[in-house]
Amino acid sequence: MRFQILSLAAIFLAIASALKAQSQFLISFPNEAPQSDVDRAMDLMREAGGVIVHEYKLIKGFACKASEAAIESIKTMGGKFPPIVEEDSVVKLNGKTSDGDA
Repeated sequence: MRFQILSLAAIFLAIASALKAQSQFLISFPNEAPQSDVDRAMDLMREAGGVIVHEYKLIKGFACKASEAAIESIKTMGGKFPPIVEEDSVVKLNGKTSDGDA
């Protein structure tokens, strides 16, 4: 009985450590950056286990859910137009959030 409990605890710990905490981030590029840079960043994000939540059309960039390790792979892309990485958050003006109504 004790062995079974220890075995289950070990399995639980292995699964828990395998699951990496993910946060939501915004990844953007300067307007001058080629679309291929954005595409490469999105590919890197997927390969690192991240999930693309939204691809923006007005700006060159995307929103994603990713682990810190995945974000580090994006930050080290380098190149002429390095990505700008920001953790997603709610924007407030005068202490109030906007619900989209005027």
